[in-house]
Amino acid sequence: EALASINAALSVLGRPGPKRTYAQASEDVTKTARDLVAAISLLVNIVKADPNCVGDQAKAVAAQVPRLAEAANAALYATTEEEVRQKLLAATNNVIQSTHDAVGGGKNVVADPKNTEAIVGLSQQQRVVTGAIGELL
Repeated sequence: EALASINAALSVLGRPGPKRTYAQASEDVTKTARDLVAAISLLVNIVKADPNCVGDQAKAVAAQVPRLAEAANAALYATTEEEVRQKLLAATNNVIQSTHDAVGGGKNVVADPKNTEAIVGLSQQQRVVTGAIGELL
């Protein structure tokens, strides 16, 4: 369910978004990206502490992704600078893809909580998401 929600957000990325000024849309992108970082961090902590309780937090992470896509779409269509649009689109796509991979990594740990490779992989994926968000901001 969480992965499907992330995929759905990816499919609408680049479509015209709500009418906002670029400053408003950029502020929304920043706030949503920060919320996503916090949600992913909590997901990783929950996976490590109690893998049986991951479902709700995975959904919370996934809920941030459509908000990020909407904010990015608004920013994309609030600027006329093509270079800015291309960088924003690529960076947002990278964030969404890496978030998808992190949620998938969480599912791997839930499936086999003793698998240290899966746990290490999830931690690495968290760093990838954080890096992608850094590039976005």
